[in-house]
Amino acid sequence: MALVALVLLIACTNVTMMVQARNANRSREFSLRMAIGATRAMIFRQLLCESVLLVFAGAGFGWLFATAATHALAAWSEIQTGLSPDRTVLFFTLGVSSLSALVFGLAPLLSAVKAPAASVLRSNSASLTGSRARVLGSRVVLAAQIAVSLILLVSAGLLLRTLGNYAAQSLGMDAGSLLVFGVTPQGNADTHLFYRSLLDRIRQISAVESVSMAENRPGSGWSDNNDLVIDGVNQKGAILRSNDVGADFFRTMGIPILSGRDIGEQDRPDTQHVAVVNQTLVSRYLANTNPIGHHIVRAAPITIVGVVADSKYRAVDEEPRPMAWFAAMQSPSLGTMHIEVRTRGNALALLPEIRKTVAALYPNIPLENPMTQQAQFEKSYEQPRMFAAMGGFFGLLAALLVATGLYGMHSYRVSRRTTEIGVRMALGASRSKVLAMVLRESAWILAAGLAVGVPLTLLAARPLKSMLYRLSPFDPISFVLAIFAMIAISAVAAFVPARRAASIEPMQALRTE
Repeated sequence: MALVALVLLIACTNVTMMVQARNANRSREFSLRMAIGATRAMIFRQLLCESVLLVFAGAGFGWLFATAATHALAAWSEIQTGLSPDRTVLFFTLGVSSLSALVFGLAPLLSAVKAPAASVLRSNSASLTGSRARVLGSRVVLAAQIAVSLILLVSAGLLLRTLGNYAAQSLGMDAGSLLVFGVTPQGNADTHLFYRSLLDRIRQISAVESVSMAENRPGSGWSDNNDLVIDGVNQKGAILRSNDVGADFFRTMGIPILSGRDIGEQDRPDTQHVAVVNQTLVSRYLANTNPIGHHIVRAAPITIVGVVADSKYRAVDEEPRPMAWFAAMQSPSLGTMHIEVRTRGNALALLPEIRKTVAALYPNIPLENPMTQQAQFEKSYEQPRMFAAMGGFFGLLAALLVATGLYGMHSYRVSRRTTEIGVRMALGASRSKVLAMVLRESAWILAAGLAVGVPLTLLAARPLKSMLYRLSPFDPISFVLAIFAMIAISAVAAFVPARRAASIEPMQALRTE
């Protein structure tokens, strides 16, 4: 909402300057109307109606764009709930538009009828370039826009760099070519036999390299958590995260085994109950000893038979925690399990064949939420990804609005100074000097905007700290990139009017009224 408010502020100030420039160009029209009997109230109503029509036309197009954009956002982020704007949002939009029309429309409307009619009718275009206060006011507004746009661009940069940190984070496993889906046994079937038959049938597919299963799908945000008890001793304040997995789970997931062995086919209900623990548990609670053979107490003592490297489990941004994996086939019964399939090649391309294989064995068993394991971990930071997408969009939108404002102001100033520029060139000013004169004005506005914008951005970036991952809110790269972007935007927006000013022919300019 803060980003929306800042973009709305930039847009409204742009509209204000445009309406003010339009009304300045129509000063003669207003004065002529007043000279033949029109009252200021009549002109005020006319211009207010024009402003309201302009704003509501924009609101209408904005509503159409919002509807399309939210549908696109829902499809891109794979959000299941609807994001279509409802009537409340529509009425809110109309309310904000009405308020914008009144607040930002009154300022230029009042100044449009303030000039004395006689002096305006006697003046020519050269004398209507605007007062010093008005010119200074437009420069201040543009400098403020640059400051606000800098806040938006830095915020967008921080969020996008955070997204990059999520994507570059090591998962501690080989998530490529891994397909995962859930299945739930139906009826009163022997669940152990159900899963053994299912895994054996999937292994027979030629493109399958290995297959296993887990009670909680990695990257889904779920886990079992209990007190950590080692060799009968309760480790006070320590929480053990656990998961029940099938045979060859770590080989299938690509998690390195540091010592001992993987969960195997030999781990059945009538054999010794076993567990595999991660490196964090060993380094914190079993340091300087061989962890193989120690016991973790669940309902009963369970023997540690392997140690694996730390890997991400609930989400990409979690820190390592003590964790144990237990043999699922040693549980009395099994409910919904998630099948992990390592494939040779594109994992999703194998999905139709896996569906056919499962249907041939169990016709009434659907595949629940199939996706790649990499995509499952990406879902764990879908909210930051959405924030980054919206932040980038608002940053680009703000930059476009600022470029529009700068271009409009310089174009208006050049058109009003045509005679002045012609005189300067007739007296010997070169085209390069005229070009530099216009660019110099843009440079001063940019410098003022950056001087105000950098301190404001430092203050505004602090609240983003909770939304950043492994990144400081004062990240210098984000600040430098945003500043260079503003410099480039200002240069491009000013260069076109400056080039047009430098191409003015002196004699043609001197004949301009």
